[in-house]
Amino acid sequence: MSPDMDSLFDDADRHGDLAARSPTTAAPFWRTPTGERTSFPALRAGLEAQRQEQLDDEHAAAIFRIARAAIRAQSGGDGKEARRLAQAASRLCQETVGLWATPSLLTDR
Repeated sequence: MSPDMDSLFDDADRHGDLAARSPTTAAPFWRTPTGERTSFPALRAGLEAQRQEQLDDEHAAAIFRIARAAIRAQSGGDGKEARRLAQAASRLCQETVGLWATPSLLTDR
């Protein structure tokens, strides 16, 4: 894969603290400033419009990274990890429309 394609959505320092708390493949959920698990709707609710746009960007980037990791896991023969990551990316997508408004403990276990 070319370096340009690999860096698509990988610029994790775009929005500082939001990027640092965004979902990762190891912990595919949002975190509060104190490190507690939270959700996209919960974070977005208290932000000003400009900050909401930054959160939206980070959320979309996280979904991309996790979905890409799922594809790579499947291609590498790790179906269990691929399913875990695909489910996490799906949950994050659903959060954009208000589903999973409170932190879910059903994934990543």
